[in-house]
Amino acid sequence: MHTNFEISLDDVLINEFNEKEICDYLERLQNKAQNFLYNSKMPPEIYLNATIYAYCCRNIIADLAKFRNLQVLTSEDNVKLNAYTAAWWIRRKPFQHKENCSKNFLYVIESFAATLLFQSSHLYDKTTGQYTVSKDKLANIARQLMNYLKFQQVTAQSLELFLNGLNF
Repeated sequence: MHTNFEISLDDVLINEFNEKEICDYLERLQNKAQNFLYNSKMPPEIYLNATIYAYCCRNIIADLAKFRNLQVLTSEDNVKLNAYTAAWWIRRKPFQHKENCSKNFLYVIESFAATLLFQSSHLYDKTTGQYTVSKDKLANIARQLMNYLKFQQVTAQSLELFLNGLNF
């Protein structure tokens, strides 16, 4: 028995986006992840697992295709895109720890997700690379966000609401 559901997801994604858009987005995300590890001075015991990263990207792009069909997503720099990216990053956990890694580095995934979220909020000015609020306010928001990312069941919708709340 043949159904319409036998179309490969890869074909759907290629039809929805072009290959260059997909490759560019994945390369930007990978560069952000690698820069985060480098700039945060993470030990070599923490690495980006290529297989898990690929599944994470596949989930993100499938969501993007869904939003493109609904005409909800208007640009790649959208709050929705960053919220879904952070949520999939937390679910898939592409940063991995090798054995004997210090417990100081347990929340690397959540820290990277928080970085993505802050960079897509109005709290971060992309042209200057600086935050637009006081250090105390930023520290309070970061503490609340990290507690949520660490101890709650994270959804893309809740992260999107968080980002939209910061924009008021």
